[in-house]
Amino acid sequence: MGGAPPEDDAVVRSMTWALAHLAEPITVAAMAREARVAPRTFIRHFNRQTGTSPLRWVITQRIMASLPLLEDAAMPIEEIGAAVGFESPVTFRHHFSRAMKTSPSAYRRTFRSTAS
Repeated sequence: MGGAPPEDDAVVRSMTWALAHLAEPITVAAMAREARVAPRTFIRHFNRQTGTSPLRWVITQRIMASLPLLEDAAMPIEEIGAAVGFESPVTFRHHFSRAMKTSPSAYRRTFRSTAS
C-alpha cells in the first residue's frame, strides 16, 4: 500500500478551499477547519507538506491570482487587490512588491510594453 498520508489529503482539501475563497478573509483557523484538524496540527502538517506557512501560501496565491488581472489592464489596481483578497491597496502593494520585486503598476507597465 502506498499513497499520501491522510494529513496530506487534509492539507490539499484546505488549499483547494482557500483557492476557491481567495477574495474572502482566510484564517489559519478556517483552513484548519476545512482540513478537519486543530490549527496547530494543521500548521505543522502544512509546513511539512509545502515548506511554507499557510498564510504565506495564501499571500502567494493571491499575488499569482492578481497577475492576469494586472496584465488585462481593465481593472484599477485598487480593485484588483480587493478582488484577490487583500484588505487594502497598501497591503496589496506591499505584498506584491515583496514577492515580485516590483510594484503592481510597474508590473502592469512592463507587461503592456512587452505585449505591444
